[in-house]
Amino acid sequence: MGSKRKKDRSNRRQPGTEPQPTTSEPERAAAEVPPGGGARIPWTPVLALALLGLGLGFREISSPDLGFHLATARWILENGWVPGTDPFTYTVADHAYIDLQWLWQLSLHTVHGLAGPTGIVLLATLSTLAFAGLLGARIVRRNGALGSAGLLLLFLFLLGTQWEPRPHLFSWILGSLVLWILEENARGNRRFLPWLPAVMALWVNTHSLFVLGLVAIGAHLVGHLVQRAFANSGGGPPVALDRRLVGWGLAAGAACVLNPYHVQGLLFPLTQLADLQGDSAYKSTTTGIAEFRSPLRFDDYTVQGHFVLFQALLWRQLLLLLALVGCWWGRARLRAADWLLVAGFTYVFWTANKNFGYFVMAVVPVAAGGLGALGDRLRRTSSDVGARRGTGVGIAIASAIVLALQLTGRWTDLAWAGTRPGSSFNASFLPVEEAAFLVEHEVEGKLLNTWDDGGFLAWRTGLPVAIYSHGEVMGQEFYARYVEAKRPSGFERALASWERTVAVVPFDAADYWLAYLTQQPDWRLVFANARAAVLLHESIAGDVPRWREPVPGVDYPV
Repeated sequence: MGSKRKKDRSNRRQPGTEPQPTTSEPERAAAEVPPGGGARIPWTPVLALALLGLGLGFREISSPDLGFHLATARWILENGWVPGTDPFTYTVADHAYIDLQWLWQLSLHTVHGLAGPTGIVLLATLSTLAFAGLLGARIVRRNGALGSAGLLLLFLFLLGTQWEPRPHLFSWILGSLVLWILEENARGNRRFLPWLPAVMALWVNTHSLFVLGLVAIGAHLVGHLVQRAFANSGGGPPVALDRRLVGWGLAAGAACVLNPYHVQGLLFPLTQLADLQGDSAYKSTTTGIAEFRSPLRFDDYTVQGHFVLFQALLWRQLLLLLALVGCWWGRARLRAADWLLVAGFTYVFWTANKNFGYFVMAVVPVAAGGLGALGDRLRRTSSDVGARRGTGVGIAIASAIVLALQLTGRWTDLAWAGTRPGSSFNASFLPVEEAAFLVEHEVEGKLLNTWDDGGFLAWRTGLPVAIYSHGEVMGQEFYARYVEAKRPSGFERALASWERTVAVVPFDAADYWLAYLTQQPDWRLVFANARAAVLLHESIAGDVPRWREPVPGVDYPV
């Protein structure tokens, strides 16, 4: 009798424990970590990659989006809440401004207040390296070692990214944390699942592409259900539903309503999806925005009439090719969720160049194992440690060469990027001197400006602008009107309807504007540099003197 009671106590579940879902054979095979085959983390090439990242990130700020992010942060601090309609233009001030990146903007504003543009460069560089570190950690966790393939893919990522201070940097990090939690859960480590709602609540207030986190959660949920259905229909031991994954996944989706716009903010990514469709004005071959075009457009290798091979597009295409080859070669180890993520995020990257980092985030850890196995096969032995070390040394040497080229300015020259090493605002890309002139002379009025200049001008001058580079706020209809206004046929109509009084005209983006305005008696040229000209309408009060008479072909293109 005593023996039976002892047996009953041994079978009783201990407090605080619960039965775990049975893992199917495919899930166990995918969760198995292959032998390390040497050091898990080859520190010499990893250190070389880190130094390369610091060097590549040390470049002058040229992002046209930076200005409106800083201007929005200032507006939030002055008004105590996020904007509901566009606060910076006089042309589309009635357009909705769904600002889901307010936490990024306040972070950017704080860093700039503490350390100026140097702090912004450091923020962008360290955020990118933090993402690369998470990427490497996930590769090691999945495959048992970083390996030659992981090093190569990280190297290509560092070459292919733009190192711009934009909210996608925080988005990459938060997306990596979501995928880390889901990958750990697939291995049976479920203690991180309760963090999913918190990460998603932070993400939805950092960047509008938080929706990709919901895509990742959905892929793991669907993948689990598919593999469970296959396992339970195969006559083997039944696989239980992962109720914790379902519950915390639903909670993570609900947490996305915790943003200043609530349900409207949750649904906002649908607007961005519409902007990336094939007939979008933003994706036009001749007048569209480069980052909205597909990375498979080879005509982007032509820059200002010259063929430019060594540019970010090359490294992105190489990484895309190698990643897909790695996924296919290692397909035997991929779970249903992996296939869904590879397909979904490859499509996201294919639709727009700007989504490169999200493709890397989701696909590179999946691809590294298969690409490493292919490399072993090509070397004809998986125990050739010398060959593996040779690959690591090669990555370290290549990183040192690129770093030297970057620090001397030759790397960006090869890419015709125009950005120089440094930590200031790049006056060749941004209207730094033009804005300083307007502030110095206390000019008041409505700005006629181009797409790339609007955000910086709105931030530095505080004047209402005609347009700035926030596509979701401007809208495709207004963007098409702006494109038409850059042509002779549409400029006079725009000039009359936009009620402009101050014009900032870059020579390379709107040369016709300058040629036209300098011939008008009610406009006077008051400033010019190698990049742009500033003109004032006669209605502008003050004593800003007329600049010397411009020389066609010298001061501006004919």
